[in-house]
Amino acid sequence: MTEFLSHCGSMGALIIRNSPSCAVEGLRETQHPYTFVSKEGFRELLLVHGAPEKAVPLLPRLIPVLKAALVHPDDEVFERGLNALVQLSVIVGPSLNDHLKHLLTSLSKRLRDKKFKEPITSALQKLEQHGGGVSKTLFQYQVILLLLVSVISQKRRVT
Repeated sequence: MTEFLSHCGSMGALIIRNSPSCAVEGLRETQHPYTFVSKEGFRELLLVHGAPEKAVPLLPRLIPVLKAALVHPDDEVFERGLNALVQLSVIVGPSLNDHLKHLLTSLSKRLRDKKFKEPITSALQKLEQHGGGVSKTLFQYQVILLLLVSVISQKRRVT
Protein backbone atom coordinates (compact mmCIF):
# COMPACT_ATOMS: atom_id res chain seq x y z
CA MET A 1 0.00 0.00 0.00
CA THR A 2 2.89 2.37 0.63
CA GLU A 3 3.57 2.60 -3.10
CA PHE A 4 0.11 4.08 -3.67
CA LEU A 5 0.10 6.69 -0.95
CA SER A 6 2.17 9.59 0.12
CA HIS A 7 1.71 11.93 3.03
CA CYS A 8 2.00 15.69 2.52
CA GLY A 9 3.77 16.93 5.63
CA SER A 10 2.44 20.39 6.52
CA MET A 11 -1.07 20.01 5.10
CA GLY A 12 -1.56 16.47 6.40
CA ALA A 13 -3.47 15.59 3.22
CA LEU A 14 -3.36 12.16 1.71
CA ILE A 15 -2.80 11.75 -2.00
CA ILE A 16 -3.79 8.61 -3.85
CA ARG A 17 -1.27 8.16 -6.64
CA ASN A 18 -2.70 5.21 -8.50
CA SER A 19 -6.47 4.71 -8.39
CA PRO A 20 -9.39 5.03 -5.99
CA SER A 21 -9.72 1.28 -5.80
CA CYS A 22 -6.32 1.23 -4.06
CA ALA A 23 -7.80 3.16 -1.15
CA VAL A 24 -10.65 0.68 -0.91
CA GLU A 25 -8.25 -2.27 -1.08
CA GLY A 26 -6.39 -0.68 1.80
CA LEU A 27 -9.47 -1.05 4.01
CA ARG A 28 -8.40 -4.68 4.51
CA GLU A 29 -5.11 -3.61 6.08
CA THR A 30 -4.60 -4.68 9.69
CA GLN A 31 -1.42 -2.79 10.60
CA HIS A 32 -1.04 0.80 11.71
CA PRO A 33 -0.53 3.30 10.01
CA TYR A 34 -2.02 1.62 6.92
CA THR A 35 -5.40 1.22 8.63
CA PHE A 36 -5.58 4.95 9.28
CA VAL A 37 -4.25 5.90 5.86
CA SER A 38 -6.73 3.71 4.00
CA LYS A 39 -9.71 4.92 6.03
CA GLU A 40 -8.81 8.59 5.67
CA GLY A 41 -7.75 8.20 2.05
CA PHE A 42 -11.11 6.70 1.14
CA ARG A 43 -12.97 9.42 3.02
CA GLU A 44 -10.97 12.15 1.28
CA LEU A 45 -11.56 10.60 -2.13
CA LEU A 46 -15.29 10.90 -1.56
CA LEU A 47 -14.92 14.58 -0.67
CA VAL A 48 -13.26 15.70 -3.91
CA HIS A 49 -15.11 17.93 -6.35
CA GLY A 50 -17.25 15.80 -8.67
CA ALA A 51 -16.93 12.68 -6.50
CA PRO A 52 -20.37 11.27 -7.45
CA GLU A 53 -19.63 11.45 -11.18
CA LYS A 54 -16.21 9.93 -10.65
CA ALA A 55 -17.30 7.19 -8.23
CA VAL A 56 -20.31 5.76 -10.10
CA PRO A 57 -18.29 4.32 -13.03
CA LEU A 58 -15.89 2.74 -10.52
CA LEU A 59 -18.58 0.83 -8.61
CA PRO A 60 -18.00 -2.48 -10.45
CA ARG A 61 -14.36 -2.37 -9.31
CA LEU A 62 -15.06 -1.07 -5.80
CA ILE A 63 -17.83 -3.49 -4.80
CA PRO A 64 -15.72 -6.71 -4.83
CA VAL A 65 -13.10 -5.02 -2.69
CA LEU A 66 -15.73 -3.71 -0.27
CA LYS A 67 -17.22 -7.19 -0.09
CA ALA A 68 -13.79 -8.59 0.77
CA ALA A 69 -13.58 -6.14 3.68
CA LEU A 70 -17.09 -7.11 4.83
CA VAL A 71 -16.23 -10.83 4.92
CA HIS A 72 -12.78 -10.34 6.44
CA PRO A 73 -12.34 -12.20 9.75
CA ASP A 74 -10.85 -9.15 11.48
CA ASP A 75 -13.61 -7.14 13.21
CA GLU A 76 -11.89 -3.79 12.61
CA VAL A 77 -11.57 -4.50 8.90
CA PHE A 78 -15.28 -5.33 8.80
CA GLU A 79 -16.13 -2.07 10.59
CA ARG A 80 -14.01 -0.04 8.16
CA GLY A 81 -15.72 -1.79 5.25
CA LEU A 82 -19.16 -1.09 6.71
CA ASN A 83 -18.32 2.59 7.26
CA ALA A 84 -16.90 2.88 3.74
CA LEU A 85 -20.07 1.34 2.31
CA VAL A 86 -22.22 3.91 4.08
CA GLN A 87 -19.93 6.76 2.98
CA LEU A 88 -20.07 5.50 -0.60
CA SER A 89 -23.88 5.31 -0.49
CA VAL A 90 -24.06 8.97 0.51
CA ILE A 91 -22.03 9.92 -2.57
CA VAL A 92 -23.45 7.60 -5.24
CA GLY A 93 -27.01 7.27 -3.92
CA PRO A 94 -29.31 4.99 -5.97
CA SER A 95 -26.44 4.03 -8.27
CA LEU A 96 -25.36 1.61 -5.54
CA ASN A 97 -28.68 -0.30 -5.64
CA ASP A 98 -27.68 -2.67 -8.43
CA HIS A 99 -24.63 -3.73 -6.43
CA LEU A 100 -26.26 -4.22 -3.02
CA LYS A 101 -27.18 -7.84 -3.66
CA HIS A 102 -23.46 -8.63 -3.62
CA LEU A 103 -23.01 -7.04 -0.21
CA LEU A 104 -26.15 -7.77 1.80
CA THR A 105 -25.36 -11.45 2.30
CA SER A 106 -22.02 -10.51 3.83
CA LEU A 107 -23.80 -8.18 6.24
CA SER A 108 -26.38 -10.79 7.19
CA LYS A 109 -23.62 -13.21 8.22
CA ARG A 110 -22.21 -10.65 10.66
CA LEU A 111 -25.65 -9.92 12.11
CA ARG A 112 -25.32 -13.13 14.08
CA ASP A 113 -22.67 -11.38 16.16
CA LYS A 114 -24.48 -9.27 18.77
CA LYS A 115 -21.86 -6.53 18.77
CA PHE A 116 -22.53 -5.82 15.09
CA LYS A 117 -26.32 -5.91 15.20
CA GLU A 118 -26.75 -2.18 15.89
CA PRO A 119 -24.03 -0.91 13.50
CA ILE A 120 -25.34 -3.10 10.68
CA THR A 121 -28.94 -2.10 11.31
CA SER A 122 -27.93 1.55 11.28
CA ALA A 123 -25.93 1.05 8.07
CA LEU A 124 -28.88 -0.68 6.40
CA GLN A 125 -31.14 2.22 7.34
CA LYS A 126 -28.67 4.69 5.83
CA LEU A 127 -28.33 2.60 2.68
CA GLU A 128 -32.10 2.57 2.34
CA GLN A 129 -32.25 6.32 2.94
CA HIS A 130 -29.68 7.08 0.24
CA GLY A 131 -30.80 4.39 -2.18
CA GLY A 132 -34.40 5.41 -2.78
CA GLY A 133 -37.30 3.19 -3.77
CA VAL A 134 -35.43 0.33 -5.44
CA SER A 135 -33.32 -0.32 -2.37
CA LYS A 136 -36.46 -0.59 -0.20
CA THR A 137 -37.46 -3.75 -2.04
CA LEU A 138 -33.98 -5.18 -1.54
CA PHE A 139 -34.08 -4.36 2.14
CA GLN A 140 -37.51 -5.93 2.59
CA TYR A 141 -36.11 -9.10 1.04
CA GLN A 142 -33.04 -8.88 3.27
CA VAL A 143 -35.12 -8.39 6.43
CA ILE A 144 -37.11 -11.54 5.61
CA LEU A 145 -33.88 -13.43 4.98
CA LEU A 146 -32.38 -12.18 8.26
CA LEU A 147 -35.48 -13.20 10.19
CA LEU A 148 -35.31 -16.70 8.70
CA VAL A 149 -31.62 -16.99 9.58
CA SER A 150 -32.37 -15.84 13.13
CA VAL A 151 -35.19 -18.36 13.56
CA ILE A 152 -33.07 -21.20 12.18
CA SER A 153 -30.17 -20.24 14.46
CA GLN A 154 -32.45 -20.21 17.51
CA LYS A 155 -33.91 -23.62 16.64
CA ARG A 156 -30.40 -25.07 16.29
CA ARG A 157 -29.48 -23.82 19.75
CA VAL A 158 -32.62 -25.34 21.29
CA THR A 159 -32.12 -28.78 19.76
